[in-house]
Amino acid sequence: MAKWRILSTLVASFLLMLSVGIPHSVAQLITEEVDLGDGALGRYRAPAVGPVSHIAFLAIHRTSDYRNHASSTNLADRGFGTLGIRTRFGNSEAAVNFELIALDVRNGIRFLKNGKGTPTSF
Repeated sequence: MAKWRILSTLVASFLLMLSVGIPHSVAQLITEEVDLGDGALGRYRAPAVGPVSHIAFLAIHRTSDYRNHASSTNLADRGFGTLGIRTRFGNSEAAVNFELIALDVRNGIRFLKNGKGTPTSF
């Protein structure tokens, strides 16, 4: 009885791994550093081989550096373009101005909408 339980657990785990998908190797990603202006920085990632989805993700936090956040790397491994951003405020919670963070998000969206080119107006 215990053998069947162990075997069924292993089979279920294997099927779960297949349904989630096995990510591409990190070595197959292109990475581009992006200056978003006014001290905000980004890191764009996309698959180097195979198709890139027309859907892109932007990851940002008001004070944390999301250029290497797991969401930026894992989604790129799965075929999406991702842009992780470090806002102009870096690690300073006291300096945060949400109106200015909106400008960092805008510049990130401009970058992604323009096919990862230089940010321009919408």
